[in-house]
Amino acid sequence: ALFEKEALKLSCEAAEKAIAAAHITPDEIGLIVVVSTTGISTPSLDSKLIQLLKLSPNTARLPVFGLGCAGGSAGLARAAELSKSFKNKAVLFIAVEICSVTFQKNDRSKSNLVATSLFADGAAAIVLKSSDHQQENSLKIINSFSTLFENSEDVMGWDIIETGLKVRFARDIPSIITNELPTLLKNACEHWGISRKEIKHFVLHPGGAKVLKAYEESLERTKEDFKNEYHVLKNYGNMSSPSVLFVLKEFLKNTKPTGEYGVLMALGPGFSCEQVLFQW
Repeated sequence: ALFEKEALKLSCEAAEKAIAAAHITPDEIGLIVVVSTTGISTPSLDSKLIQLLKLSPNTARLPVFGLGCAGGSAGLARAAELSKSFKNKAVLFIAVEICSVTFQKNDRSKSNLVATSLFADGAAAIVLKSSDHQQENSLKIINSFSTLFENSEDVMGWDIIETGLKVRFARDIPSIITNELPTLLKNACEHWGISRKEIKHFVLHPGGAKVLKAYEESLERTKEDFKNEYHVLKNYGNMSSPSVLFVLKEFLKNTKPTGEYGVLMALGPGFSCEQVLFQW
């Protein structure tokens, strides 16, 4: 009940800001996509958000569960793909997590302590619209690429126990990123038909301090190159799926558009990596 109450509150606030920033009215939205993994609500959050935001009762709905930290990237990719089917309508994409409700009161394990210290609550929303002509100063979503690691479900996820959702994550996540990220990016670029050198921007999920350090090492970049990621982690914590969208907001605010390629990336349960190719 607490998840539903707080998720709706944060989602509404984020969605209202996104709709206002897009200069559209609620009735111009044809589809709402809501990503969340920290709680369950049936009817799903999207049905309640349609009414709270005063969207059309004919708005299509797509609730997405289980993507964890990768949900911001994967959800954005799916919303962008679906927007092509709604030529005359906009798509509202929302990522919302209430990580605090997953705290296990009597669990004295290190993973519970780390999760409580690191994870936070948050929501982010984006309005997308398919267009034959890119508008000035607008982010263009071009393609995406998904990777699932075999037999890796023990790396990250939830254990469903009597007292709720108990966090599960492996200590070697930073080393996995350090070892695998160059290949993941190489494979994505080959799929997209571009060279690795053409990627000028990175918008990455700030999973934690060690994860950010792993990004620096694997991509041969400096801490300054990830100032947006460090800013979000420091000021908001790891909000799971919304975090990479918070980084995207900082990136758009701090980076002059030049039409160059960038990659928005997040890793999550599966264990999986979700990459989105964009132009800015």
